[in-house]
Amino acid sequence: MSDSNKRLDGGQVSEASTSPTAEARQSKVTDGIVTAVQATAEAVGGAVAEEEQESFKQQLNFQGFTLLKAGEVRKFNMLRDENPTWYPDFSGVNNFFDVGVNLSGINLNGVNLSGANLSRVDFCTADLSGADFLKAKFFMTSLYVAKLSGAKNLTPEQLSGTFLFNARIDASQKPLLEKASRLIMESIEITDK
Repeated sequence: MSDSNKRLDGGQVSEASTSPTAEARQSKVTDGIVTAVQATAEAVGGAVAEEEQESFKQQLNFQGFTLLKAGEVRKFNMLRDENPTWYPDFSGVNNFFDVGVNLSGINLNGVNLSGANLSRVDFCTADLSGADFLKAKFFMTSLYVAKLSGAKNLTPEQLSGTFLFNARIDASQKPLLEKASRLIMESIEITDK
């Protein structure tokens, strides 16, 4: 018999008389500790994973921003293709497009361009569908054959003075075109979405 089965007064306790309830309690405590340690490890791992993911998104945003500043459309589109769940956030970046930069064919689908100065940018054949243009500035911006379906926060004032030829817009965006002044447009394709 082991020392744990000896009574304090020196007598022996039979194996059968040890308390199964005490063993069950000890097992529950052990299981609880293991579960708590696992939960803590998962929480810490999840927090680290979230931080790493956020850091990765920030790196992609910086790399994408650098490519846009340089007018590197092909490289930017490749970066988007390699990271299909990345929707760049370029909000709050003021004047990051050089005046007159050619971004023809750029994939800015779902990108946050809130507050961006897009004046004189050439978005010929660009995919701007789902992009957020809250307080973005357009002046003499070329949207020739651009896709604007689902674009958010566009106002008639923003579109005033832009070139909109053969662009694709949602039916819900048609009133924007009707209210915009100095909008140069032709052959607009209106889709159901």
